[in-house]
Amino acid sequence: MTTTTTLREWLCEEKFAVAVSQGLLCESASLGAVIALDEAFEGGLRERVTAVSGASSGAKIAAIIAQKHVSLDKAATELKNAGFKDIFRAAWMKHGHIEDLLERVWGAGKTFEDCDIPFATTAFDLRTFRSVTIDRGNLASACQASGAFPGIFRPKKRGDHLFWDLAGFTDPAGVRGARVNTRLLQIAHADWNLERWLVLSPAKFADGVQVCSIVFKNHRRLIPLPCLFSKRRAALALEEAKEAVTKALDRPLCAGDTPGHFLCYVGSHENHRTPKRRWRRFLLATTLLGLLVLAKRRRRRRT
Repeated sequence: MTTTTTLREWLCEEKFAVAVSQGLLCESASLGAVIALDEAFEGGLRERVTAVSGASSGAKIAAIIAQKHVSLDKAATELKNAGFKDIFRAAWMKHGHIEDLLERVWGAGKTFEDCDIPFATTAFDLRTFRSVTIDRGNLASACQASGAFPGIFRPKKRGDHLFWDLAGFTDPAGVRGARVNTRLLQIAHADWNLERWLVLSPAKFADGVQVCSIVFKNHRRLIPLPCLFSKRRAALALEEAKEAVTKALDRPLCAGDTPGHFLCYVGSHENHRTPKRRWRRFLLATTLLGLLVLAKRRRRRRT
């Protein structure tokens, strides 16, 4: 059921918190959505955001939103120009190449305390065996800890603790660290019939909270294999997401199952495979990359 309220009208009513969900290699699409929202406001999106959170791939985009000095155009350029080695070399090397990439976006040595908007992310602590909220210390290492997906990246060490990315099970919506007062804007990548898992309703919060969920369906993703990962694909994912959200701004929102929940569905890639076939491809690519990492490590141990 549709409402009379458009996405633009909902965004302009009052200020809101932002949460960016997890999603395999969805940074480009998430940033495209953020750029579209930023261009919709005079003065930019950040002037209307009270707090921000994210998990896994969403943590990186949330950290960019939280720092007003960071140019979204510069962040887009860095993401689109990142090659396979820039992202996945950290899979078998101790040095954090993703952290280098992030620090090129927002500057070296930035911490949570440097953020202009309160920001928090989550990661799975292998020492305590539970998901924890991270809101202190180095920003780049926290984002790497939140996005260190098992089988692809080695666990990220912060202090005496090792962290992995299990956001798909512990914080899929990327909202655990959010400081939500009355309104939350959620950016969710809900392919493969995961909408009920990823898309939050106001019932998850205190009474009186409104949630508006921008739900990506059937959008372009990157493939974690050298022969399939391309800068062109990253650029297309960003531009398609930006265009899709821009078109959705003046479209009536759908009403959720609970009062105070609004849904905005966007599909940024029209000529797509079916969700089932596409996800099989992603899972196969992830498995192959994991096997490649293990084989490389074993070869090094033998030598």
